[in-house]
Amino acid sequence: MSVNNQCDNSRPYIIRQARADDIEILDKIHAENMQNYVEKVYLWNPKLFRACFIRQDYQVIEKKRQILGFIKIVTSKTDIYLAEIQIDRQYQKQGIGTNLIQSIIKQAQLQDKELWLKIVKGNPAENLYARLGFTVFAESSTHKKMRK
Repeated sequence: MSVNNQCDNSRPYIIRQARADDIEILDKIHAENMQNYVEKVYLWNPKLFRACFIRQDYQVIEKKRQILGFIKIVTSKTDIYLAEIQIDRQYQKQGIGTNLIQSIIKQAQLQDKELWLKIVKGNPAENLYARLGFTVFAESSTHKKMRK
């Protein structure tokens, strides 16, 4: 599933398919955003993101050729899994993540699919998801699963 970006002039960015040469910056954004939260619940593996990266699974958020972040969405016949959304720290709190998630919520509703995600415990992004109407439906020692 790709995030709908058709002629949406209200967005100050574009969304494109990830390329192989994006890995450096995507890995950096991922590590800067996630390492502190992950280390609180289990061992951080600095090689894991690169080892599991399949560029076709990722979309890059970009403005004027500057990467703002990335997103990974997995769809099935019944649901949409927001596997990852990462916004570079310098672009956080500008509504980019909210805008993207709201777009995904609309797509899930139009397709009559459940939208869900998994978040590392202690990640303050949980507040954003709760504000957008997500609720916790399962919990482990390290993660919470939330759905809309």
